[in-house]
Amino acid sequence: MSTIIKTFDLKENYFVITSGLYPSGLSKINKIISVFVPEDYNNPEPLKEIKKITKIDSSTLLFITAAKNYLFFINRNVIYFVSLGIRNTGKHAGHTINIAVLVKERLSFNSIIELIKVITEAKCGALMDFGLNITGTVTDAVAAGTSALVKNTIFAGTATPLGSEIGKNVYRAVTELLRKEFD
Repeated sequence: MSTIIKTFDLKENYFVITSGLYPSGLSKINKIISVFVPEDYNNPEPLKEIKKITKIDSSTLLFITAAKNYLFFINRNVIYFVSLGIRNTGKHAGHTINIAVLVKERLSFNSIIELIKVITEAKCGALMDFGLNITGTVTDAVAAGTSALVKNTIFAGTATPLGSEIGKNVYRAVTELLRKEFD
C-alpha cells in the first residue's frame, strides 16, 4: 500500500486543540488532512516527510495512520472525523484511532477540553463494549474545536445535550469502524 492523502475542507475556520501530529497548541484550522500510510511505516520525523508530499500550513489539522477505514460526517452542527486501525495493537505505531469533533457553535476553551474528555470516554466505552480489553492504542490522537471561541464558560460534558450527542455519535462511529475492522 502506498501513502494515500485525504483532505476534508471544513468550509470555515475552527479553533482547535489536538494531540495529533499537527498543529500544536490552540490553533485556527479550516481543513483536516489524514495521511494513510502502509502498516510497516516507520519514520521518526513524519511531519518533514508529509510536508514534502502535500501542503501543510497552520490552517491544517493533520493526522497520520495505517488504518484503512474512516468516517467523515456532519450531524446537526457538528463535524466528525474518525479513523480506526487497531489490529496488532501494541508497540507498532501504525495502528491508531484518530478522532476530530468540530462544533459549529460558540464554546469556551474549557468546553473544548471537556469535549476531549467526552470523545475519549466514548471511544474507550465503544472499545470495551466491543469486547476489546483496551482503551486505545499507543498513537491515538484526538482533536476538538469550535467555530467561535468565547471567554465565558460554557459546559459541554455528557450532562449537556451537546456533550451527550457527541458522546453517542463518537461511540457509534467507533463501533461501526470496529465492525469493519473485524469483519
